[in-house]
Amino acid sequence: MQPPVKPDTLGSDPQPEKDLAMNDRPLVALGLLLTLLLLPALLVPAPAAAGDAAPLVAPTRLYTEPNLYLLLELRGERAHFRYSPGSLDRAANIQYRLEAFTRGFEHWFNHPLEIVTYVLTRDEWKQTGLPVAYGVPVRVGTHGIAVAAFGDAETIRLWSDQLSGVLPSISGFPLRGSPQEAASLAVADTFVQLLAGEIFVDDMGLGGDARWVRGLAAQLAALTVAQRLGTDRVEDLDALYRLISQRRPEKAFSARDLEGDLSLDEWLWFQSQLWNGARVLFAKEGKDAMKVLIKLRKKDGAVRAETLLRKHKPLEEWFRSSFAAVSMRTGG
Repeated sequence: MQPPVKPDTLGSDPQPEKDLAMNDRPLVALGLLLTLLLLPALLVPAPAAAGDAAPLVAPTRLYTEPNLYLLLELRGERAHFRYSPGSLDRAANIQYRLEAFTRGFEHWFNHPLEIVTYVLTRDEWKQTGLPVAYGVPVRVGTHGIAVAAFGDAETIRLWSDQLSGVLPSISGFPLRGSPQEAASLAVADTFVQLLAGEIFVDDMGLGGDARWVRGLAAQLAALTVAQRLGTDRVEDLDALYRLISQRRPEKAFSARDLEGDLSLDEWLWFQSQLWNGARVLFAKEGKDAMKVLIKLRKKDGAVRAETLLRKHKPLEEWFRSSFAAVSMRTGG
């Protein structure tokens, strides 16, 4: 698949400067999240949240690819970028991680998975008409992801609200913006990798017959690749999702609620539960956990929720304990 490139793309690829905020470490933003639980003294208080507002929209849908003609181009092997002028360092930093993740997916995929990421300013985000809050990654087209180019006071508020009022402390000095702004983007980038996992799952036909199966498969793909890149990255993700899960929803959810419209808060809580489910399956099957889903798809034509739970008792226990309102109807 060739990524869409507008004819007015400007110039050749400049060499990106090093991103000091990320300390030259692959996925280092995730590493910083572990300090949220282990080093509370390093946490930076975030601005107080504004008054009551309408719930934020969850990134559960595919939106139209941005039709913006002033975006520049940064091409990679598998991860290609269209970025707003002035955001090359941000594009290059995400590209480094996505290249590693897409290479990891090729362990199960017989051809390269290419992803196009759009790095947009807040004004460009509004111009595109994306209903998801700026600072929350969202899928655009079948193989695209839109992300924020810059952090600001609103992205700080958005992610600190999800993490009990605090953000991870960032070492070094960002090339642009404050440490808090860089921290808000570091949290958001965790979900860029999850959306990449979704793209992989959709391409592989592993979505199954229920939305929670698709979510579990995406989390399992991200977990397995993160495990290969280094166990510390998995610990960081554990820490992040543990914090998110502490913001328990007011009502009891069933897995079927994933089929409906969710707020950002609700979607993040579901992702924390699906991450736990991926951890359960990975603990049982190890690095071959994705092959469990692939074999089910080949045998039954789809990954069927009922079969998956019946054949993996620890996963069934997770399922029953995670969704208090769930009935025996596990399908979509």
